[in-house]
Amino acid sequence: MHLPVDNLVILFSISLLFYPLMRK
Repeated sequence: MHLPVDNLVILFSISLLFYPLMRK
């Protein structure tokens, strides 16, 4: 299956948001 670009952007933004939380 090929993921749409929108899904990749959403995953990327979510990972950026959760990265600081996980570092704590």
